[in-house]
Amino acid sequence: MSREGMDITNEKDIYNRLEKLSERLYGCIGFYNSCQYKDRCRPHFLKTRVRKEVSWKAVGRAKQLQYMKTEEFSWYACFRNGVEAIPSLLRRRYHVDKIPTHGKN
Repeated sequence: MSREGMDITNEKDIYNRLEKLSERLYGCIGFYNSCQYKDRCRPHFLKTRVRKEVSWKAVGRAKQLQYMKTEEFSWYACFRNGVEAIPSLLRRRYHVDKIPTHGKN
């Protein structure tokens, strides 16, 4: 198939999807030269700056961890714990799953 026959928006979409697989972070060389974690993260040293590529999964995980430290998340966690505790209690203590009803047991 020739390039004229291809839809340009599809090419841009493919490029954007590939670009979203990783996120590039740039920083000052002076900062990374004195960093104690330089051997562990192994950034790419360029002429005037430093580049570190981080996967989109790592970025999402970092955002999730930040959200987990908020007061809103702790409130939702307590609420969810209370909602899930009631069916669990009914099943464990009162054996609700084994109550005889019409039909098969």
